[in-house]
Amino acid sequence: MPTGLRIEVEGVSGLARALRKAGDEGSRDFLLQANKEAAASVETAARPAIPVRSGRLVGSLRSSGSAKGGVVLLGKARVPYAGPLHFGWFAARTWGRTIARRPIKPGLWLYDALDRRRGEVEDIYYRRLDELLAIVTKEAAT
Repeated sequence: MPTGLRIEVEGVSGLARALRKAGDEGSRDFLLQANKEAAASVETAARPAIPVRSGRLVGSLRSSGSAKGGVVLLGKARVPYAGPLHFGWFAARTWGRTIARRPIKPGLWLYDALDRRRGEVEDIYYRRLDELLAIVTKEAAT
């Protein structure tokens, strides 16, 4: 069962690849920072929504970024229940008979956090790409 949520922004990988081919490592830092900032924004929005019993689940929430993308993760080896709590765990049925009852309703905190911060995440990418474009344009003019 997946314990991480993957959000993909179209074209970021291709842009990172093009910048790597051009040999402009400084420009790739802008993508790295944009991805980290966007992931951190979603993490911040998700943190208050996650239920706290022992604190392990909310303590396993983390975000990071690379030049290719940002990621927000919930759960790890010591918190194996993160996936069922986030995505839910329904009664297992075989041939019309219920064989296991584990009625856990899905929390979907990461999806909800992304929905709440979608505009902010878009603004982060637009702002960072505008900064990158300004630098590339300035360097091309000189």
